[in-house]
Amino acid sequence: TLTRVDYDLRVNGDTVTGDARLTIDVLKQGWVSIQLPAGLLVRGAQLEGRSTALVDGNPPRVLVSRPGRSVLALEIVVPIEAASGIESMTLPASASALSAVTLIVPRSGMDLTVSGGFVAEQTEADAVNRWTVYGSPGRPLKFSWKRKIDDRRSTLPLRAKARITELVALGEDASQI
Repeated sequence: TLTRVDYDLRVNGDTVTGDARLTIDVLKQGWVSIQLPAGLLVRGAQLEGRSTALVDGNPPRVLVSRPGRSVLALEIVVPIEAASGIESMTLPASASALSAVTLIVPRSGMDLTVSGGFVAEQTEADAVNRWTVYGSPGRPLKFSWKRKIDDRRSTLPLRAKARITELVALGEDASQI
């Protein structure tokens, strides 16, 4: 069973690189084939700190021989798509119950929108933006980020257009008709 997928990613030019940690629970004796999330570009894999081979296929798989909990660490690369000032990337859907992503963009003043999950935390320090995002099971996570647009309208005083048609005053009271 693929229990949890944790991503730790950083934007580097036109790609996103980082690690994916897959928590695997094996409930029986013998060899078990675990399917990786489809569409990941994997550079290297380690099972419990030791290098392991991936079995070719669509999607690739890893073989686990012992029961219990194991952590598979994958070194991954995700391409960035850029269009009209907006950069985006998509992480594939996984069968795990929980997906958590830490995304680091080494630029200041960025807005992030997420499809397929929600942003739980955002910090900006030293021209680096860091977001923590949790994804829904079985749905791909799509990230899009762009520079914040400076909206000066919020600092301006409120204005209203009005026109007085007639003013009637009786003693101390005044009203508009």
